[in-house]
Amino acid sequence: MKKRALKIILWVVSIIILAVLIGVVVKIYGKNKCKDLQVTIHAPADCVFLTEEDVASYLSESGDQIIGNELSRVDIEKLESLINNKPYVLSSKVYMSLTGILKVDVIQRTPIARVQPDVRLQHIRSLDYAPYYISSDGGLIPLTPGKTARVIFVNGNIRTLYNNLIKLDVDSSYVAQDTLGCFTTLYNIYDVVTYINKDEFLKAQIQQIYVDDKGELILIPEVGKHIVIFGDGNNIAKKFRRLEIFYEKAAFFKGWEKYDTINVKYNNQIICS
Repeated sequence: MKKRALKIILWVVSIIILAVLIGVVVKIYGKNKCKDLQVTIHAPADCVFLTEEDVASYLSESGDQIIGNELSRVDIEKLESLINNKPYVLSSKVYMSLTGILKVDVIQRTPIARVQPDVRLQHIRSLDYAPYYISSDGGLIPLTPGKTARVIFVNGNIRTLYNNLIKLDVDSSYVAQDTLGCFTTLYNIYDVVTYINKDEFLKAQIQQIYVDDKGELILIPEVGKHIVIFGDGNNIAKKFRRLEIFYEKAAFFKGWEKYDTINVKYNNQIICS
């Protein structure tokens, strides 16, 4: 019984000593100065929007000195929050190395479609109908001067203007999340473009999407003079399968140039004219 009590006491004393040592080390480490800033940006090679200078400017918005400041005084959570709230940033991780270097790892959002809101809105002077990107995670990204992403261009009857607070709930059913239909067109665009980007042939063939006044999508191919009436964002895989059948059969019999319109929006039908 005494041996057991002695073991417990030794364990408690050991834990206390360890805690004290850790506290001393942390206190000493916290007195060290931040020596430098190291930024790493993860972005697609063909559409890099963020630079190290951009990230450094985000950090400066904190109003706090970073380089030369004591490590204990550098608010890591505040800096990370500042970066994560930027429209081009998907996520970031900010941490201090043992050598006193503030490291910032940033993952940039990936644009998948460039959206031009309805040009008819330009007559309303109070509205900003500037184009923007939809990202792969459902966020909206403003355009940056001098930097362009080679993605599908979407225009037509699009009434949703750019707002950095808009984030499409692409990880669940948008029907439940968008009961008022405010972003239905954007969801349709997102779903169709995401499907296209997974298929090399479709990605090379479909360069533009037009939204008509009914909110239906019209695909404009790169090759051929025809257009594809796609309809809404339902049954995407089946519609594209019908389109693939058209390309396979039409090329064999008459060729794509014989048709002006390919309609795949109706179930189990391909209407060509």
